[in-house]
Amino acid sequence: MFLLPFSAITNEDQNLVGYKAIGLANLSQNGLSIPSGFVITTAAYQAFIKANQLELKLAQELANFNPQIPESAQHVASSIQAAIINAQFDKNLATQIFDSFEALGSAYVALRSSSTSNKQSFGQNPLYLNVSGESTIIEFIKQMWAQHFEAQNLHSLTRVDQTDLAIIIQTMINSHCAGLLHTSDPKNQKKHTIHIEAIWGLGEILVEELVTPDYYEVSQSTLDLTHKETHPQANQLIRSGSKTVEQAVPKHLREKQKLSFEQIKQLATLGKKVRSLYFYPQTIEWVFDGAKFWLVDTQDLLTGKKHKTKRSLKNPETSPTFTLPLLDKGEGLFPGLAIGHANSQNESSFDKNTILILDDFEPDILKSLSQVIGIIITKNRLEPDILNLIQELSLPTIWLKNKLKIKANQLLTINGTTGEIYQGKLELRSKIIPTPKTDVNHPSKTATKLFISSPFGLSQTNNYDLADGISNIRGELLLSQLKYHPKKLIADDKADHLSNHIAKALAELVKNQDKPFFYHLSNWNSLLQRDLYDGKSYQPKEPNPLLGLRGTWYLLNNPSLLKAELKGLDKTAKAEHFQLVLPFVSSAFELGKLLKFLEDNSFSTKHVWLNLETPANLIDLPQLASPQIEGFIIDLPALSILVLGLDSQNMDLSQLLSQFDPSVLWLTQHCLNYAHKYHKPVLVHANKLSLYPQIIELLVKAGVWGLSIPETELATIKKTIARIETYQL
Repeated sequence: MFLLPFSAITNEDQNLVGYKAIGLANLSQNGLSIPSGFVITTAAYQAFIKANQLELKLAQELANFNPQIPESAQHVASSIQAAIINAQFDKNLATQIFDSFEALGSAYVALRSSSTSNKQSFGQNPLYLNVSGESTIIEFIKQMWAQHFEAQNLHSLTRVDQTDLAIIIQTMINSHCAGLLHTSDPKNQKKHTIHIEAIWGLGEILVEELVTPDYYEVSQSTLDLTHKETHPQANQLIRSGSKTVEQAVPKHLREKQKLSFEQIKQLATLGKKVRSLYFYPQTIEWVFDGAKFWLVDTQDLLTGKKHKTKRSLKNPETSPTFTLPLLDKGEGLFPGLAIGHANSQNESSFDKNTILILDDFEPDILKSLSQVIGIIITKNRLEPDILNLIQELSLPTIWLKNKLKIKANQLLTINGTTGEIYQGKLELRSKIIPTPKTDVNHPSKTATKLFISSPFGLSQTNNYDLADGISNIRGELLLSQLKYHPKKLIADDKADHLSNHIAKALAELVKNQDKPFFYHLSNWNSLLQRDLYDGKSYQPKEPNPLLGLRGTWYLLNNPSLLKAELKGLDKTAKAEHFQLVLPFVSSAFELGKLLKFLEDNSFSTKHVWLNLETPANLIDLPQLASPQIEGFIIDLPALSILVLGLDSQNMDLSQLLSQFDPSVLWLTQHCLNYAHKYHKPVLVHANKLSLYPQIIELLVKAGVWGLSIPETELATIKKTIARIETYQL
């Protein structure tokens, strides 16, 4: 049952409609006046989630929440809320709501929540007043469901496919005055005294304690007025068309008593009748339209403060529970849940039901990585390239330093947040719903460009039409597919073999490409090279490869290798959409030498960009803004490592890394301000950006030209940007 009228609700419906709705139904069924309306049950939410195939997506997002990192709460909450708000209503459910709304015969309604798990205090439940229009009601319903996933609530949530929130929709009463009635005096513990509070206008400002009300005390037995306190009221909350506005109380009413003696007696009589229906004294919320009293809520007597303090993140934390056998536990490299059959990298084919067991990082495996649902890496050491690739793929990933003892094709559930590997299939309800395909009816154009960061697996995605191109084709990954150290090929006089491979691999990646694609000249580091055949012979071991010989300086020190790579690019470089990206530079001196090398070797292309990875790059940007440089790429994951001074390979430190640390964002904004001044575009590369809508807004408003993101985040971020840009206009 998705909708229930108050006349059909019984006490057995608590899990469907919540305490508040049962209270209102009880009042109505006993002859007391409540605004006409109906209840959208918790079953409607479950049907909404199922119809949009959001179960797995929301569970994966919730798994991203780490109680040890409180900052993650807001990011996870924002992502879950965006998924709910952006989802579509089932036609059948929407029709039921529209029909019920029309039957009310009122242009305006109020939406209130009704919790199935606790008896909410006044002022603590989501509330929307003066809502008009069928489509508007639908949007507010989604807003209220989304509010269930506020950051402060995440610690107590273990399931996302269920809610304890029903929604009450009632005719909006045009309030002349409103207030609270306590069937026993809550202040002085007078059990036989009815205590009434009254203000002008709507009662919400009383609940929020923004005005001082009139107080009336009435004897329960005689209904005589035994005490009163009147207080002047300067402002009131009233309905003005479809808006709720605060206005000055008319002068002739400011000092006037809110209720007459006859009205006080009439209200007290209603209070006595409500009290007779319950074992405990009651606090009743009432509204007076100038002719009639309406009751809009009742609950057990409130004492002291009218509403409780909201829960904080300091409360005991819990996380999603698993009843499956735990097979092993490693380090979580990328958060999220994945459920699939385990296969080793030696298998011939993979699909979205595969959890890949990666024993060694062979270049040939790159295309397969984009086809699986999750990854378990069983290596003693993690190279930076693997870590970067995992971030770009955005797949739940776990690192084990030992071999995983499982059977071939065994069904597993992995939690990329905690690093836990379970035997069997986690049941969110009756079955796991696959990650939904992206609805291509997203905004097709945004001023801010969006590029897919990984070129692998594009033939399997239906998101590419939403992208403006490919931003991160990396030379070192293409060359590592040869498996031999590039210096070995040069030494064996096989430079043409290297060139031909670059030309062939790049042509395959950008086949039929009608959008810009960015090719990054090889940014070798010693770890990646030492893992190639003959790597240890040609590549000395460095204590810290991140700060070792790499990028532009490495290429300048190996001119034969650079010439061979440029030769492989020669044909593609003449294409209109080709964008050449110069790798890691430490100074303007290096940049100048590399640009001179390109000129001396007659390598020409229309578009040359510079990758910015160090704080010095961004601080000293004017020195790097050569006329030959068309634009800049800021690599936030790489930049954050050097800004924060943290080793990404150290699992004890990696959780402290943040691409969006205030210092990283300050440098990024500094670069954007300068680049905008001199009309040079800036492309920002980031991972998990969809979890940070506030960062997206910051970048868009700062004038970022484009974003480089994983394909899995493309649709969500595009919709976010469309809303931001529309609002700016």
